[in-house]
Amino acid sequence: TLSFAMKDATILDSSLTGTAMVSGITTSLENIDLTVNGTSGRKTLDWVFKDLELPPALMVKTPLTLSDSHLVWHRTAGTSFRGTASVANGPVFFVDLSQHGEDLAVRRLLITDQDTKASLALNWQKQAAAFSLSGLLAQATLGRIFEQGTFGNGTLHGDLQALVRTDQPLRSRATGTLAGKDLLIPWDMPVPVTVDQFTLHADDDVLFLDSADVTWGKNHYSMKGAATTSDEGIAFSMALTADGIEIQEIQQALASSGTKSVDQKVRSFPLPPIRGDLRADSSYVKFGRFTFAPAHAVITVDPESVNMEFTDTRTCDIALPGSFLISKESMSFTLAPFAKNEHLGYTISCLSGMDVHITGEYDLSSRFQAQGAGRELLSSLEGRVDFKAREGKIYRYPTLEKILSVLSVLEIFRGRLPDLGGSGFPYHSMAVRGDIHKGIFTLEKAYIGGESLDIIAEGEIDLGKQQLDIVVLVAPFSGINWVIRHTPLLGKVMSGTLISIPVRVSGDLANPDVVFLSPTAVGSRILRLLENIVKLPVDIISPILPKEKEREQKE
Repeated sequence: TLSFAMKDATILDSSLTGTAMVSGITTSLENIDLTVNGTSGRKTLDWVFKDLELPPALMVKTPLTLSDSHLVWHRTAGTSFRGTASVANGPVFFVDLSQHGEDLAVRRLLITDQDTKASLALNWQKQAAAFSLSGLLAQATLGRIFEQGTFGNGTLHGDLQALVRTDQPLRSRATGTLAGKDLLIPWDMPVPVTVDQFTLHADDDVLFLDSADVTWGKNHYSMKGAATTSDEGIAFSMALTADGIEIQEIQQALASSGTKSVDQKVRSFPLPPIRGDLRADSSYVKFGRFTFAPAHAVITVDPESVNMEFTDTRTCDIALPGSFLISKESMSFTLAPFAKNEHLGYTISCLSGMDVHITGEYDLSSRFQAQGAGRELLSSLEGRVDFKAREGKIYRYPTLEKILSVLSVLEIFRGRLPDLGGSGFPYHSMAVRGDIHKGIFTLEKAYIGGESLDIIAEGEIDLGKQQLDIVVLVAPFSGINWVIRHTPLLGKVMSGTLISIPVRVSGDLANPDVVFLSPTAVGSRILRLLENIVKLPVDIISPILPKEKEREQKE
């Protein structure tokens, strides 16, 4: 054992006065007992933290001034420290702590400066963590003490004691009150989070959140409710209101917080069963290119699933009542979208994300349901769609433009096809009706009744693969067709027949191929549909293309 007194001793970048006793100097170091007054610099603290394996988050700013301090290190018993310190001419704090392995006991920590007067205690063990706070603690004070971490200008005050059992979380308890304002959450996140204000009180196994206002990015959230523990798990009841929710920002934050260094030690404990309900009301929810406004939901959580019931929620001018059920294995939903006298132009552009321009008013009645995991969800889709629009114009729609481009080579259409890029294609009615089975949308009726031509289609659209295969009949109102259509009595006397041209539209839903179709390949059902709509017999003809006409003339 070596004992000695220090007077203005220099160790690395520290200047110390005090006494020291070192045991085991001839074999292996067993014990260090220091009574110290003086000033320590960064080199000394780096050496101490590395040798004693202290958490880097506890590194304080330098110079560190110590007075009446007593440090004891023992190979088997761990480290203890008691004394008064001030950092970089900043706050003064008294600390009494010890560390043994992974267990850390801060028996008392008193912090005092122009903003803070608080007493804290922390006992962090393998199976439990006890914490207490009494007084006023300012984040600005923490920023003056610790080297690491991002601290704001908020304050925390109250008188709270809590015991968190990591081995038996349901036996965690808290008592007292706590409040704060303008608290910057010190997370390394791409989206800043500030607790504008909160108040809570705890009574043994019940935690009451009296109120909380949080700013996350550009959105503001308010919450209140309560949570409790029992032998069955954690139960809660909460109400959330927001001026908007950005799903992408939340996903980025969760992804960022989930990436940790492999060397970072994380204390983990089993998550107990959680059940409860959350009533959420937001001015809007933005998810990808879709905005749901307003967005109201009742969310029910149990240990195996999360169920969301939507009541007053709209997107693209369509009401979306329904529910989502999310479990560990799969997801299911039931939706009943509907609309009445809404503007078609905005809705179809919003839903499709395509460069389209259509006017008119529409009604929609539909229902969808599906259950599955991943890609199975869309392939399990079942439902029905009934859509009707009226009195509008089609200025731009890629699939219709392709059909008209193919028909433009025919003599019967010369000079009579609508100019989608100019004055548009006026229509008096439009309808889409059909069923969805296992992700396949079967068109029962798809019809556009225009001033210059009628268009009707049937076929299938694979929603999962984004592929379609439909047959389209186009009936132009040229010559005798126009007379027959606009003079029904004359049509009957003349036994008038409406002529139509068949085409097939198939391939990629966003950019399909359009080709002429043989009349024999057209089913009788679509023919009857068109006859029922126009109230006239319809004759399907095979168009004579320009090259075929030239060949016939030569012969």
